[in-house]
Amino acid sequence: MAYVLITGASSGLGAEFAKQLAAEGRSLILVARREDKLKQLADELSNKHKVDIQVIIQDLTGARGARALIEQLDEAGFELEGLINNAGFGDRGRVTELPLDRQLAMIDLNVTCLMALTWHVMPRIKDKSGAFLINVASTAAFQPGPYLAVYYASKAFVLSFTEALHEEYRGCRVKISALCPGPTETEF
Repeated sequence: MAYVLITGASSGLGAEFAKQLAAEGRSLILVARREDKLKQLADELSNKHKVDIQVIIQDLTGARGARALIEQLDEAGFELEGLINNAGFGDRGRVTELPLDRQLAMIDLNVTCLMALTWHVMPRIKDKSGAFLINVASTAAFQPGPYLAVYYASKAFVLSFTEALHEEYRGCRVKISALCPGPTETEF
């Protein structure tokens, strides 16, 4: 059985991806930090759509988080057919007035983790029929963002990185996309 791995799946776009894919009959691995919300979503989708939903509670910040997640998947023997890199966050304010550690954590999650998970997963799915990678960017990727500078810059990375991957894997079966939503009703 092949699974779709969704990061940041406990709410917002991640939860919506999970709902739509479960309705299609896909088996899912949902990853987020908030155990209660993630388990509630998994139970709801599993009961409603009769699909296998696995839950992994984990902070994905940085390459260490991605590596730990991949190790868990390998230990459990999960085969993947898709990856939705949705985990991320933003913070509002002047760069020099926001905590540096929080801004570095934003880069770790929005950029480093996304890139590391992609690096680990792409060799596994690139030649599978129906395989896909979706990296969640934003319309913020297309412009500078005063008072959200690091967030906007991180989303510009996601878009540029995904466009480059699309070209690099053009001859493979995997479909690669960047989602660039505008203002969306989420917890962010």
